[in-house]
Amino acid sequence: MLVLRLFILLLLFTAERLVAQCEDHIAYQQIRKQYQQMQPGDPAAIPFIRLLITLTKKEKNAAQLTYAYLDALKFHPTGNLPLKYADSAIAIAERSCRSDLIAETYMSRGIVKYAHYRNYQTAMEDYLKAADYAQISGDPYLQYRLLYHFGIVKGYMGLKSDAIANLERGAAFFRKELQKEQSRNQLHHLRKNYYESLHELVNIYQQTGKDGDADRVIASAVKGIPDHPDFAVVRGCFLKSRGISEYRKGNYKASIRELDLALPELIKAKDFAWVSVIYYYQGKNALVQNRKEEAVSLFKKVDSVFKRHHFIFPELQHG
Repeated sequence: MLVLRLFILLLLFTAERLVAQCEDHIAYQQIRKQYQQMQPGDPAAIPFIRLLITLTKKEKNAAQLTYAYLDALKFHPTGNLPLKYADSAIAIAERSCRSDLIAETYMSRGIVKYAHYRNYQTAMEDYLKAADYAQISGDPYLQYRLLYHFGIVKGYMGLKSDAIANLERGAAFFRKELQKEQSRNQLHHLRKNYYESLHELVNIYQQTGKDGDADRVIASAVKGIPDHPDFAVVRGCFLKSRGISEYRKGNYKASIRELDLALPELIKAKDFAWVSVIYYYQGKNALVQNRKEEAVSLFKKVDSVFKRHHFIFPELQHG
């Protein structure tokens, strides 16, 4: 612990000197570079983010402090901290008077409420506030990212038609943007938003019996997803969706294969919701093949996820 504190103090001293010497605040960029390539949830990023928060507070840089709080959301474990960081980001962003930044922070708090607490109504309230600021900002990329999150929450709230409309519009926007000349970094973000939109669309297609539409999107997505570590989770999500599709067609061996391929990445990402869905369909596959003990064991895993996180997908409550 002492070594870590000394390391942070040394970094802070160096960063302060850089800021003092450079009006462009290169120090912020240098600190952020230390964790930008890390995977969300990696605890190794936390000391650097704390350093950035300390430095931007000292410099009274509202915009950069807001970004630091938003970065903290990506790397801190679950619990009360993500919501505290989201609240802090909103408070600081409002001081910046930047509509795009304020929209980003309300959207981020909505994501926390949805992802960590499954509180759809309050998440929707934050998204609506974010939409007002996003409209003022005139940033279409921000507006369509927000549309994607609207689609997810509307799906859980039972507004399936609205959710499909939102997600289809969002996917169409990202697909169109991908055809334009973009920077490498922007292309990367557009692809992530595009495939994440398609996956949520597949999820709702499957919930509403649009299996043909779901299969069409799955086939296209699995073929087109970049072979990059940042896309490993969304690839796992599509394999999960294909496993569900194969089960519904009665292709149980193919279903088991796809579900088994999907599971490791989703466990690694701590995506308990989709992990529970995989356990559920693995159990259904085992049951239909008369492997009852295995099926019971898998259904117990689903129940364990529910007890630990107090959440279960609606479709898992039936059948």
